[in-house]
Amino acid sequence: MKNLIIYRSSAGSGKTYALVKEYLTMVLKSDNPSKYRQILAITFTNKAAAELKERIVNQLMGFAGLSKEYRDEELVKSLSVEIGITEEELQEKSSAALHHMLYNYGDLSISTIDKFVVKILRYFHRELDLSDDFSVELNVKNFVAIAVERMMMDIGLDPVVTKMALSFARQKSDGEKSWRIEGDINKIALLMMTEEGQKALKKLESVEEKGIFDYQKNVQNRIKELDLEITALGKKTVVVHDSYHLPEKVMYSN
Repeated sequence: MKNLIIYRSSAGSGKTYALVKEYLTMVLKSDNPSKYRQILAITFTNKAAAELKERIVNQLMGFAGLSKEYRDEELVKSLSVEIGITEEELQEKSSAALHHMLYNYGDLSISTIDKFVVKILRYFHRELDLSDDFSVELNVKNFVAIAVERMMMDIGLDPVVTKMALSFARQKSDGEKSWRIEGDINKIALLMMTEEGQKALKKLESVEEKGIFDYQKNVQNRIKELDLEITALGKKTVVVHDSYHLPEKVMYSN
């Protein structure tokens, strides 16, 4: 695949900048100001799609001379050389593309994978025997409940799942809570479905099984240390209170 370009980099290393540059190069190479209508950009999250749209529009505003804040002189020079036009010509092309894009903003095809798939389904709803006003719903709670149920069935069969489940149950029992863990795992799994949860999972990808248990042990030890410190501080407070014969309500005041 001659035209396939792959960018591999870690978070915060400039992937979005590279994608915006590639997108603008394709738009401004063309003499057609509506070239963006022939370009599809797919992201994983709504946040990423919104950021990509915003940065593309902002860069075009900078190139068109409408905003000093968003004008990237280094990118202007780079694109002018890459496309083979003068900076003045780049400004004219950017102005025309921006004008057309803002008047036809709905044609700017930058969306998440799921929205793109739904759009395709709507185009072919008759062929797929679907109603033209169908809606797609994802019941995350049901999805998570099924996944957790399947995981619970692996207890006693999968050694890693078994070890983690027993460790979690013991931890709950030590805290004088019910040893049942299914409800707690459901809550944790729902948190993992959020964007912040996905970031946390990404960090755990490089952590080995032993590392997770070591971390858990360290956290539990620290909690015990804090419990002892709080208890000791409480005892000192009671001693001070008694030595000064303070009224009991002082203990509960702000």
